Amino acid sequence: MGLHMWIRRTLAALLLLPSVSTSFADDTYPAKPVHIIFPSTPGGSGDTRTRLVAEKLSARLGQRFVVENKAGAGTTIGTKAVAAAKPDGYVLLATYTPALPVGPLVYREAGYDPVTSFTPIAMFAAGSPFLVVHPSVPAKTVKELVALAKAKPGSVSFGHAGLGSSNHLPAELFRQNAGIDLLFVPYKSEADALTDVLGGQVMAGFFYTAIAVPQIKAGKVRALAVARTERNPAVADVPTLTEAGYPGCEFVGTTYLLAPAGVPDRVVTLLNKEIAAIMQEPDVRAQYSATGADPVYGTVEEVRSRLAREIELNVSLAKALNLKPE
Repeated sequence: MGLHMWIRRTLAALLLLPSVSTSFADDTYPAKPVHIIFPSTPGGSGDTRTRLVAEKLSARLGQRFVVENKAGAGTTIGTKAVAAAKPDGYVLLATYTPALPVGPLVYREAGYDPVTSFTPIAMFAAGSPFLVVHPSVPAKTVKELVALAKAKPGSVSFGHAGLGSSNHLPAELFRQNAGIDLLFVPYKSEADALTDVLGGQVMAGFFYTAIAVPQIKAGKVRALAVARTERNPAVADVPTLTEAGYPGCEFVGTTYLLAPAGVPDRVVTLLNKEIAAIMQEPDVRAQYSATGADPVYGTVEEVRSRLAREIELNVSLAKALNLKPE
């Protein structure tokens, strides 16, 4: 199947999903602990946000929402496991773009369809990554980093969380925009990649707000720019990539809560409502603000619409960057 046909089919399928019914078959949900699979290792931005939401859901609904990390193959192992789970609302998936839509394009054994395998429930975070370098890197600006890469092609190492990941795509976009040759170093997760940047084993990378901002503020990494249309208020002295001289490198990742296809409408409606309320709690907004993340939320229809747009954008970008299946 051609890529354009795949995009059209998946978008149509997502947008034509039936509206959530108000007829509830089971008013006892949740009657036991709920397991939220996060398909990467602990410590990254998505994992941090998921754990906050799980904690709040546990308090609001009177049952434990337990986050389980199931990493591997660019998030596809954990994602596939949820796709195959019983659609009763007790196994959910917290995942993010671009990993969800791009996974089946770059991993032949992904084992799921980003649209037909899942029912969208909610969204609860969005953000743009920072381009950071270890303090030992001589570049103080993006242009100086580009000059360094051009002087020694392939010598500037960039860590990322796997092929087609939310760290890899913006790095590829930047690489092509700047016309440079970088040495990409893949890791199992964003947190693992940042650990080696902090240790100086890798020179640079694109990292999201929850884990990047604290390290930037502590001076453990140097932020050269943010891949955002406007500066991030949490570290307002960091320019955008456009301001740094490289327009067209903006990138946004969104974190979603999904369920296996066929989950009861009651589960979707309840969790969507609760997460929207959580995103408006003052302490949650304060935590998000401190690290520069956006506490996004919306109706089920709005979640579907945003996910559809991001699938189209991410898949198109993956094609433009010529990412190949593994």
